[in-house]
Amino acid sequence: MSDKQLISTGCLLVIISLLLTPVLHIWSGFVLQKLWLWFVVPLFDVPPLSIVQAIGVSIVVGFLTQRPAPYQERELKEAVKSITYLLVCGILNPLVALSIGWLIVTLFM
Repeated sequence: MSDKQLISTGCLLVIISLLLTPVLHIWSGFVLQKLWLWFVVPLFDVPPLSIVQAIGVSIVVGFLTQRPAPYQERELKEAVKSITYLLVCGILNPLVALSIGWLIVTLFM
């Protein structure tokens, strides 16, 4: 792969990541809002979160708990795999949590 192709592919990955980051934050906020409504509100008698509040809480918790991986030089294929893995986790982790929460609420509450 030439340097020009490498740079254009890298730029494309950055643009895709920047576009999908807000979508993933909204998705995580939505899941947090639902889980909060199902479990925290009835248990602690607190008010429900709005979607904006849930997105904010999700961002703060992520900021406080996630640690960036140490920088290392990578081949383009490895960088693509890493970004793809992060995007898939950003979609699937909240989906799994929401699904399990829904099953618990549906079957046991």
